[in-house]
Amino acid sequence: MNIEYDIKSSESWSPVIYLKDNIPLWIKTYYPRAYKRNELLIKKGCLKKIIIIPDKTPFSQKPTGVFTKRIETDLSIGTIYINEVYLSYLWLCCCSIYINWYEIIHKPLENGYYGLNIFKINPRAEELVQLGLNHFKLASTFLTSTPTWPDYFLSPSIQNGLIAEDYHGISNGIFLASISFQILHEIGHIEKNHGFARYLAFGSKNKYAELSQLEYKADDYAIRKVGSKRSSETTVFGVIISLCCDLFFYKNTNRQEHPDILERIEKTLKRIISDNNSELYAITCIALRLWDITYSHNFNWDENVGDTYKNLISGIAWQ
Repeated sequence: MNIEYDIKSSESWSPVIYLKDNIPLWIKTYYPRAYKRNELLIKKGCLKKIIIIPDKTPFSQKPTGVFTKRIETDLSIGTIYINEVYLSYLWLCCCSIYINWYEIIHKPLENGYYGLNIFKINPRAEELVQLGLNHFKLASTFLTSTPTWPDYFLSPSIQNGLIAEDYHGISNGIFLASISFQILHEIGHIEKNHGFARYLAFGSKNKYAELSQLEYKADDYAIRKVGSKRSSETTVFGVIISLCCDLFFYKNTNRQEHPDILERIEKTLKRIISDNNSELYAITCIALRLWDITYSHNFNWDENVGDTYKNLISGIAWQ
């Protein structure tokens, strides 16, 4: 299982290409059953290539008919295309969400404090929380303008000072878990032969309901491959951030290819987190809070939703 790049890696604009060869290695190491299944699909000719597309054109400026998705699968030839801009966007989101989760959720819990402290993410936040917010804001620019990755931001390949030493490796792991989940989701479409089902759905009166069912089935396939509720914390992070990034991507680029992402997030949370009081539910809260601040959605954050982050998600996600 290899991931190809359309041009030489040295010509890539993004440091995320540094992790290209780590993606299949991650799947092989942490999801061995999935890796073996992928190898079998390759031998059968069902899965032929995974290709990274080095296109810097902003998603919002792509004309109809041009590669406009973050990941696109040509089911007729068993090829998965991944947009390099989206990979970069995803890494920055993984980094920013983790920094804020660790600083304002995990650290206080270690010291015996539990509360809806996501409100600490604000324009006047302390340095590390602001660092996370800045990385999320940089990621958001990748969707609407030609992307540039300033040297003074954290990146997959370079550790910039002491702060990077705390977050660099963990962010890489979460990113690899996240993109692995998305690739396995696409492989689920290939293995379950969803190409014909999609064709029928587009001619149906219940188009979005039928397409949603295909997404749920592909999610189910990917979740089973990464371990469901037996998953490591890094995998849980990766899966949740993957779906949150889908939500932000489609909302911010006005794409409608994947309906019912909010329902997919809620269904997935139930599948991969066993404890209703788990601080891992706060990952989604952090993601939604960063999204809210960056795009000035002005969500109504109810501080009296109860004592679980799970309760907070339901109130915010549908606003």
